[in-house]
Amino acid sequence: MNVTALTKENFFKSSITADGIIAGISLENLNPRKLLIKAAAVMAALSVFAGSGFRVYAQEEIKVPVFDGDLSNNNFDNNAGPGVSSNQGNVKGPGIPSDISTGPGTAEPNGGRVRPNVNVKQDATYRIYVSKKDLKLTLYENNTAINQWDCSVGANSAQGDKETEGDKRTPEGKFYICTKNEKSVCYLSLGLSYPSIDDAQRGYEQGLITQEQKDEIIEAVNNKRQPNWYTPLGGEIMIHGGYVKGQMTRGCVAVANEVMDILWEYAQLGMEVEIGQ
Repeated sequence: MNVTALTKENFFKSSITADGIIAGISLENLNPRKLLIKAAAVMAALSVFAGSGFRVYAQEEIKVPVFDGDLSNNNFDNNAGPGVSSNQGNVKGPGIPSDISTGPGTAEPNGGRVRPNVNVKQDATYRIYVSKKDLKLTLYENNTAINQWDCSVGANSAQGDKETEGDKRTPEGKFYICTKNEKSVCYLSLGLSYPSIDDAQRGYEQGLITQEQKDEIIEAVNNKRQPNWYTPLGGEIMIHGGYVKGQMTRGCVAVANEVMDILWEYAQLGMEVEIGQ
């Protein structure tokens, strides 16, 4: 997904917002004593952010803690987890499997990423299938599976299909890749076309979205564009890097960075991605 400016609505969603901090140093009254007290409060708030390990990124992954020490002691309530960094180089991080062979590859001039040697056939059709139950992502060439890797999905995916923003479920159904982000904080990411037309219709019937929002989603999907990700139905569902075995996501599909290198070469805008049980 593209980097966008942070707002009150998309900054941590449950913590002190950037606008909230700025409001804390309003120049009303210009009282020096009050300004000093408010400045001290702001510094204290900032120290809390620093101490908790939170960093500010794009909307794609809003809340990405910095993990230290034994991985078992961390709360993995996020899209990415250990190994994710704001650096856009060849980020591997702890927990990434070392037994995935991508071949010698070639150097990528932008960010030092290693580009794997893969045989992408111009006359072939490629698609991805994700099994939420088996936690496997399979790459198909025409109708033949050519590789399969471990993946992780939303923490509440066993409860069924995604319904609303924040339910921590990975959606089910047929989607397509609607955006590619090579500057993702989760190494690389492929944005999926959730919500679908069926999701939009369901959301409208349940009173979650308006007629205008439903029509907007349907129009975008019919034209193979990115649908509106910012409605009560949720969005920003990605296939991205930063996979750690046993760690679930908030709804995205996570794979190892080495796997993302491979998928990146095959993935084209409009490529089919099916997610099932």
